[in-house]
Amino acid sequence: PSTWSEALTDCQRMGGTLASVTNREENEALHDVASATGQTNVWIGGNDRESEGSWKWAGHPRLTIPQHDASSEHRHSGARAYTHWLQGEPDDNGAGEDCLVILILPSVDRLDGSWSDSDCARRLP
Repeated sequence: PSTWSEALTDCQRMGGTLASVTNREENEALHDVASATGQTNVWIGGNDRESEGSWKWAGHPRLTIPQHDASSEHRHSGARAYTHWLQGEPDDNGAGEDCLVILILPSVDRLDGSWSDSDCARRLP
């Protein structure tokens, strides 16, 4: 397990970055790969560490992530943007939840594959 920053650094060392999700198919594919590992939550590249509420993808800083409480695919800044926030997310939980996780919850189908903001110092796969 690693923090969000450690996970990003590990990906960059291998020539990549944490995953960006731009459509439902990518979200489902990412979920399927992560689910196969047996994990419950996995870091993905979204974060609002620079400016609270301004979500961006690591490695793609011009591709923003709209804040919406439900799964949506809509127009944002002239480009189609995809989100799959868990209802009520992102909530920053008072303060300090600036990094994005995809939830792997097969026992709760309606939440499975949703996104939530989390403390970047939390250790996840």
